[in-house]
Amino acid sequence: MRKTFRKRQKPIYPLIFATLILLTIPVAIYSLLNSQNFDIRHLAYEETYQPSQCTIHIPYVNSKTLALENNYQIHIYTNLQGGGVENIKVYEKNHGELFSKEYSHSLDNVSETFSFSPNKLGEQNIYGEIQTTSGTYNCEMDVDQKIVYVIEKNHPPEFLTDPYYSSKPPSSSLSTKETYEYTLEVADRDLDQIEYHYSFTPRAHWLHKTVLESGEDGRLKIRFSGTPDRDGSYLANIFVHDGHNKHLSAQSWVISVGQESTDIPVREEPKYPLVDFDFEFDNEIILPEPQIAKILPRENSYVTNPRTTISANLIASHNSTVEENSIVFKLNDSNLTKQVDFVQISRSEILLRYTPEKNLETGEYRAYIYFEDTAGNAVDKEWTFTLEPDSSEETFLGVPITTFMIFSVGTLLIIFALSIPWVIYIAWKKDQPQNYEEIAIIKPDGESSYKKSFEKES
Repeated sequence: MRKTFRKRQKPIYPLIFATLILLTIPVAIYSLLNSQNFDIRHLAYEETYQPSQCTIHIPYVNSKTLALENNYQIHIYTNLQGGGVENIKVYEKNHGELFSKEYSHSLDNVSETFSFSPNKLGEQNIYGEIQTTSGTYNCEMDVDQKIVYVIEKNHPPEFLTDPYYSSKPPSSSLSTKETYEYTLEVADRDLDQIEYHYSFTPRAHWLHKTVLESGEDGRLKIRFSGTPDRDGSYLANIFVHDGHNKHLSAQSWVISVGQESTDIPVREEPKYPLVDFDFEFDNEIILPEPQIAKILPRENSYVTNPRTTISANLIASHNSTVEENSIVFKLNDSNLTKQVDFVQISRSEILLRYTPEKNLETGEYRAYIYFEDTAGNAVDKEWTFTLEPDSSEETFLGVPITTFMIFSVGTLLIIFALSIPWVIYIAWKKDQPQNYEEIAIIKPDGESSYKKSFEKES
């Protein structure tokens, strides 16, 4: 019978380490796979994003609220890097073929406009294709117009405020030390995007506008405020519409400053009367002065795509065309005019598009556009938007997900997995007899009381 027992001299740390690794790997993998934030496929999409080779667009209007029997212009244009266009076709499931054209000589890119008059309520399906020397490409609706829906009637936007009933109406004469303020509000019951064109007395710059609601989702709210620097009568004028030319309306008012403010009547009619031009399409908007409309991203909006496309429709005044050489585009004071793309919508309209070549940094951006038309008129527009990180998709446990992070985590998991057999082998290899010491079992002198109790009973 053994008179000693074996005692381990020191704990086996490698074995404990291997156990921790075995427990950590499945927990880490489970957490990553089940995290809603770990799906980063959109990052790869943004890095490889390319505009559609063929785009179908319905200018100005909300494609979800087209009115029955109205005649709309539809614009189709291509964006091919190579291979000439030989023919183009556009269809609608209820109407059949809407547009078709063949070209005697293949063209690098084409831009065409045709009419569409919906005669059936409900969803419409507009699609097409182009045949090029290098193959066939599908034509898709613009990214903001994936759904085309026809309703019974479309309603015009309505002014909710009147400058002559504001807290400081224009009819009340101001002094050069007083601050003028008027908040304009417009609403559209169909929730169509409201476009506006604003002008103020030439060479007067003291009245500033602040866009509180950009017109998206049918709400436009602009605050006009400022302190005049000299006496006089100042005329302000604003046009609003929802993309339908029959819904074009205006509001004009005079701001009187000082005692000599008698050069303009107190209640002035719109500076530019709403002339009923002989428009071919219901969504053709032309004013007596040039305008910059349909700006994207919207004014004061927030975007998360670091390569968001900045675009605007440049529209010349009536009976004139856009002077393309006069166009200026700036982003945060950087002149990027040479990097923009121009798409000819019609004789009097150009679509300006700018897509950054690399990801923009987060922060606020100020966009500026200027152009002149052949009638000698000029217009400019400046607006801001903010690029913010998409934290809901690009972080894991609060840490931004990057390609380097994913590669590093994967590499560490592989190393841990390969090291487990070696760690276990090293741990058992060290578990040898020399790692133990013999401890003698000491038997106490005399007999135990337990044994004596039996002897007494017997």
